[in-house]
Amino acid sequence: MLIGKQVKSPRWKDCSSAASGRMSYAASALYVRAHFNKADKEAALAMIDDLHAAFRLMVLTNDWMDNKTRNIAIEKSKAMQSLIGYPDFVESDKELDEYYKLLKLEPGETYASMVQKTSRWAQERSYRRLLEPVDKSEFGISSSTVNAFYSSLKNAITFPAAVLQAPLFDRSFPK
Repeated sequence: MLIGKQVKSPRWKDCSSAASGRMSYAASALYVRAHFNKADKEAALAMIDDLHAAFRLMVLTNDWMDNKTRNIAIEKSKAMQSLIGYPDFVESDKELDEYYKLLKLEPGETYASMVQKTSRWAQERSYRRLLEPVDKSEFGISSSTVNAFYSSLKNAITFPAAVLQAPLFDRSFPK
């Protein structure tokens, strides 16, 4: 809002946001192919390894934890997953096609039709996943999301590709 008036965002922004939200892995593929490189992913993984090592050292040298609790904390730290940049399968058009194979969109469809189809596809996919083991390596968000977070349910930290960009991250920053 500017001075009490709501500013309508451009239609392309609304459509881009809707597409990214409804087809996050397809959007991720486009984003990482244009704006991210593997060297950044490797640098982020190295940084996270350093953080894990520092955490373990802190746990080992503190004087307020008993040994049982200390060992549990170390084991949990070792088991933590690092979901960095993007899921590897988005690099492959074949694997992306497989992921979206049950979603049938046609050129010339209305926006409303595409919203309805993607909603139905996502709901049916959720139902199918109820019968499968939990995939703790699933990112769950688009790589173009500027947010990093820890999931206690997965014991995983997620750093999407967009958060691994300047000014927040650059592999040339001092370590």
